[in-house]
Amino acid sequence: MGSDHLLFNGVPLKLIFQHGAKDELIQDQDAGEVLIRGTDKRGIKELLRRWFLKESSAYAVRKVSELAPLLGVRPSRVDVREIKSWGYCTRRGRLSFSWQLIALPERLREYVVAHELAHLAEFNHSSEFRRRLEAVCPDFRERERELNLSVPYDRLGPTKWNRRRARRGGVTGPLPMIRSTEPTTTRSGESPFMMIRRSSS
Repeated sequence: MGSDHLLFNGVPLKLIFQHGAKDELIQDQDAGEVLIRGTDKRGIKELLRRWFLKESSAYAVRKVSELAPLLGVRPSRVDVREIKSWGYCTRRGRLSFSWQLIALPERLREYVVAHELAHLAEFNHSSEFRRRLEAVCPDFRERERELNLSVPYDRLGPTKWNRRRARRGGVTGPLPMIRSTEPTTTRSGESPFMMIRRSSS
């Protein structure tokens, strides 16, 4: 069925597709591979989506539990969803993170979680907010610059929001979570499971 590559923990993993009687996903991160068995492409995409949701959820809950006491905050709820950014919080204390969070390297995932937790104490980007963030993430400015190079797609394919942001942000080219050698394209011709690399200028 061809081969693709996916970013997991900031590292590209080769996806090996095999036809099978049942849907199955087997990771071998030491070998840099993920074996996926399934009856069709739709089942394969769903396996990948569920894997990312599970891993991103586990990470978000664990990291929130670790960092929240350091910031003196307590969220009312933590979840992982299909959203237009890496994370956000509400005034009621709910934290939501992108289902693609696990694609990022650890230092950027940690920054996302710390940033949203700091908003529970300071619902703004004031100097006090930055002081709180710096207490748990001293190099937060550097991490923020790195994170700004990548934007998650909020769904399995492009949206009006992403196209607007691409036009505004000076996109230089895609940084796919999956780069297909035999691409399965969406209506606009772009591969699903995609992040965008923005211009650093």
